[in-house]
Amino acid sequence: MAVNWTDNMRFELARLVEQHTKDERIDWQTIKQLMNHTFGERFTRASLRMQHRDYIQGRRVNKLEAPEANEKPVLREKDIYKEKLEYTNGQWQSDKLIEMSDEQKKDPAFLLEAHGFDADEWELVNARSSLWHQRNKKDQFNDNDKPVLLYSNKITVRPKQTKVNWNQIIANIKQATEPLVIESEYIAEQEKKYLAVMLNDMHFGNNTYDDYIETQQEIVNLLENGYHQVLFIIGSDLFHHNDLRNRTASGREIEHMDMAEAWEHATHFYEPLLKWAAKKAYGVECVYVRGNHDESLSWAFSKYLQGRFPQVWFNNDLDFRKVTMLGNNMIGMAHGDKAVKDLPMLMATEFPKEWAMATTRECFIGHLHSEKTTTVGSEDIQGMTIRRTPTGNKADTWHKEHGYTMAHRRFQCVEYTENEVAAIYYV
Repeated sequence: MAVNWTDNMRFELARLVEQHTKDERIDWQTIKQLMNHTFGERFTRASLRMQHRDYIQGRRVNKLEAPEANEKPVLREKDIYKEKLEYTNGQWQSDKLIEMSDEQKKDPAFLLEAHGFDADEWELVNARSSLWHQRNKKDQFNDNDKPVLLYSNKITVRPKQTKVNWNQIIANIKQATEPLVIESEYIAEQEKKYLAVMLNDMHFGNNTYDDYIETQQEIVNLLENGYHQVLFIIGSDLFHHNDLRNRTASGREIEHMDMAEAWEHATHFYEPLLKWAAKKAYGVECVYVRGNHDESLSWAFSKYLQGRFPQVWFNNDLDFRKVTMLGNNMIGMAHGDKAVKDLPMLMATEFPKEWAMATTRECFIGHLHSEKTTTVGSEDIQGMTIRRTPTGNKADTWHKEHGYTMAHRRFQCVEYTENEVAAIYYV
């Protein structure tokens, strides 16, 4: 169908010819695409050349005038850009139509501001721009008669990760934390006993000190038995969030809670336990295990406890899997959200010395808030027992919504002789 040419069309054609002519060569292909976009018609090169020849180069050029300033364009559905804003895995994707220059397309601060993100709080992950429309008349995007270039701009952003000087934080914690001096009351046993206190998935913030006060007392009662060595796991989702913005370690924002208060509750729970263990046992060991909720916050808490209890041995390395020895018993530790099916081979590969010398090999994991024990291998080859330990953590809104409320709320402590498991206690 032939195009019904208007003065608006001819005026735009004249402007585009002037803009897209170089060394007397006119880029008709680009002009055709821009005219099609602007007016929603199917222009041909032949019709464009004819209009250019007759109305712009010919005698009628003086009669061609710009549209009236107060002319109101009729916007079709295809002329209205549909903006989008979506959230996925801790990142926001924003799609908007923006007027910008070539320099601004390369400026992260400009792009963030154009999409409504504060450059001090957000960082640009990626950006993509493509020419969508070119306008020279007043409409929803242009309030004057000057030509503007409009770009379809899509960006992905994420919360800016604060660069933390952990060495300075550690120094500040040590400076502000007065070490405790604890007088030992340890009485040597005829036969050495060992206790592993597995407090996975405590989720302070969702839980308070009052929720765990009975657990604390039952562990104190166990410590009264006297042990050669006591092992505590620190971390493994000790806190419900990883920071004060209610985000997990992956950056996902979840149910809001007071994490400053959660720190205080965790302190009220752990300090009396470590004091009593240091008083009653020959040696106390605390091993930090990275969780998927709180890897940074619980690491800092472990460093705080290290400053408070200089007589307790701490392992605050950031490794995903760790091992210690209780007598001749190899105790492996991991959070339980990664590489669970490969744990026996991983432990044997990453800790060959401990694997070779152990008479009993066990690995403690959590994460699923439920209890399961799996023996890998057979007694003939001294296989590894994987203990997925339960938790006393109460369900948050997400777990209630999905029906994860039927597991027993309790923690597990395991007692060992020099060479094997002696007893399992639920606290």
